[in-house]
Amino acid sequence: MILWIAPNLNHYKVRQLNKLSSQVDGLRVLHGSVNESAGHKMPDKKEIHFDRVSVKSTKEKFGWDFAVYKTIIQELKGNDIKLVVMPMERKHVSLILFLFALKFVFKFRLATYNHHYLQRREHKNGLRSFFDRKGVRLITRLYDIVVYYTEGGMRRSIEEGMVCKRKAFFTSNTIDVERIFRITDGNEIKPENNILFIARIIPSKRVDILLEYFQEIKKHLKDSKLFIIGGGHGIEKYKDISEGHEDVCWLGGIVEEETIAKYMNISKIVFVPGASGLSIVHSFAYKKPYVTLNVKTHGPEIDYLVNDINGLILPFDDKQNNIRKIVKLLNDDAYYREMSEAAYETVKKLTLENWVKNMRNALQV
Repeated sequence: MILWIAPNLNHYKVRQLNKLSSQVDGLRVLHGSVNESAGHKMPDKKEIHFDRVSVKSTKEKFGWDFAVYKTIIQELKGNDIKLVVMPMERKHVSLILFLFALKFVFKFRLATYNHHYLQRREHKNGLRSFFDRKGVRLITRLYDIVVYYTEGGMRRSIEEGMVCKRKAFFTSNTIDVERIFRITDGNEIKPENNILFIARIIPSKRVDILLEYFQEIKKHLKDSKLFIIGGGHGIEKYKDISEGHEDVCWLGGIVEEETIAKYMNISKIVFVPGASGLSIVHSFAYKKPYVTLNVKTHGPEIDYLVNDINGLILPFDDKQNNIRKIVKLLNDDAYYREMSEAAYETVKKLTLENWVKNMRNALQV
């Protein structure tokens, strides 16, 4: 039996775990409550197909909440747990140490599923980076199995001596792209020169830059519209900034794929200037090239994006040249079609079926 601990259980993780539970016996998921003000949404109970144990604790408080520790003990005592999966995050260090100690009492293996440790820390100064490395290396040693979000992240971690090769694995982090394939099967709608943003409305996504760029793009493509899908505490601020701007459509937080498909179908590209992650996979599943800026806050899924092949990774400080490249992508049919097909070829390898296959191999279940 597996106990999977998910401090933040959102809709895409639910679909991953649904798929995993259909192919392994005895998956139990212990999860906290989501922070809806940050743009997260808890999936409907009808969408969840695995056994779950809920604790009323947000991701931020999860690692220090007594109810979480108590529930873990109850789960270990009441079930024959052979494997515990706990994400390796610094905010949860006390909980990781707690589970490491319990390994010797309840005889289970401890695994983690996480990004490469440098993914969002490369901007730190030398001394902070040094201690960060030491800390992550020590925590990693507490685990029996370390599964990375991407193959590149796994390789970099091995090369940098952060993890020993024998316990390092990867399974490409993804969403339910097979479902999108079914929704779009036979869909021949020709997209217009519209741009789609799909992400939580938080500062790291750089919605401010998105709005600046769109106004410049409008000077070249008068018929272009910008669709913004996402919720979060910053949405009203950015709505105020866009007041008076033409053709900016705020759609709010949407998780229903059939609704998202309507806007994907009439858009040519997905453009998220700031921190990008699974939105890259989402874009590729609809054959949409993905456009972003070269920032240090990207998630591990940035490994899937190859500049000028399946999308664009543009310099942060070259606005006018960047706009010319985006306009060319929207205007040049042959260039767009080539990049669109490359995006689709990339995502065909990022199915949930492959995710489960690699996860089962890593966890040996």
